[in-house]
Amino acid sequence: MKFSQIIGRQELIAYFLKAHQAERLSHAYIVEGQTGSGKKTLVEAFVNYLLCDNLTDAEVCGNCQPCTQFQSGNHPDVIYVRTSKKTGYGVDDIRDYILSQVNIRPYQSKYKIYIMEAADSMTIQAQNVLLKTIEEPPAYALFFLLAENKTRLLETVLSRCVHLKMPLLTESEMQAFLRQTGREDKQDLIPFAEGNIGKFLQLSESETFAEMKRDLENLLDRFIKSEERVIMGEVKKLEKYEENLEEALNVLQIVLRERLRSIYQQKKLAEQMQPAGKIERQYYGLSLNLIRAKKQLLSNVNKNMILWNLFLP
Repeated sequence: MKFSQIIGRQELIAYFLKAHQAERLSHAYIVEGQTGSGKKTLVEAFVNYLLCDNLTDAEVCGNCQPCTQFQSGNHPDVIYVRTSKKTGYGVDDIRDYILSQVNIRPYQSKYKIYIMEAADSMTIQAQNVLLKTIEEPPAYALFFLLAENKTRLLETVLSRCVHLKMPLLTESEMQAFLRQTGREDKQDLIPFAEGNIGKFLQLSESETFAEMKRDLENLLDRFIKSEERVIMGEVKKLEKYEENLEEALNVLQIVLRERLRSIYQQKKLAEQMQPAGKIERQYYGLSLNLIRAKKQLLSNVNKNMILWNLFLP
C-alpha cells in the first residue's frame, strides 16, 4: 500500500521518512495501537517503501521485483514471526524465527526485516531471549514489534526500541476512509467504530450488531413516546442481550449521544438555544441512568434488574 492511501497517519509517516532520509532508522520499533487500528497496514507500507527499487516522491512503484515479491508474501528478506500457541510467543518461537537466521545476511535487500504481530504476548523468557538480539543487532536487521499494550513488555525491551503510537482516527478521517472505499452508505456506523477502521469493518459485516442497534433504537423511540406498557415489553426483549450487556449499554449510550448531538446542532443552526425541551430532558435522564447502570454492572448487580431499572424516571 502507498503512503498516500493511508488515512490519518501522516505524522507517523513523516517521522519515518525523515529518519530514513537522514539514515537514522532505529533497529527496532514498537508500534502500539488497538486491534484494528491499522498497525500492520502501516508497518507493511514502511517495509514496502524500504524494499522498493523505483520510489517516486517517496511512493512505492508496486511493480518492481521487490514490490511484487513483498506484496505476494514471498520476499526472502521479510520474516513474519509467528506462533501457534494460544498463550503467546515462547522461547522456541524466538529461536526458530529470529536467532536461527538473524546472522545470515539479507539475500537481496539492504535490510533483513522482522515483523511480529501481538509482540506483547511474548512470555518474559521469550522477551529476554529477544533482548539479547535487539541489544546488539546486526547492522542490517530491522524489527517491527506490533503491540496492543506496550506495558506488557519488559522495560529493558522498551528501552531498546522506538515507540510509535497509533492514535484513533477523527470523525473526518473516518469519513475520508468511507469515501475512499465506497462505503458512504455506512456513515451511521462511524460513532460506534470509535476511530478504529478494523472495528468499523467488523461492525459493518455483523448482523448481530445490526440487530442490537435496531432493537435499542426502537426502544429509545418507544421511551420518547412515553409508552410505558410498550417500553416494558421492549425491555423484556432485551433480556437476550444479558450476556453482552456491557456492549448493549455502550451501543445505547452512543445512540443517545448522537441523538442529543443532533438536537443541539439543529438548535445551533436555527440560532435558537432554548431551554431543554421534554425530549432532551428524557434523554439526559436516561444518560444518568446509563452511567448508574454501568456502575451497577461492575458491582455485579443482577443484569435483569439493571435492564428494568434503566428506564425508570
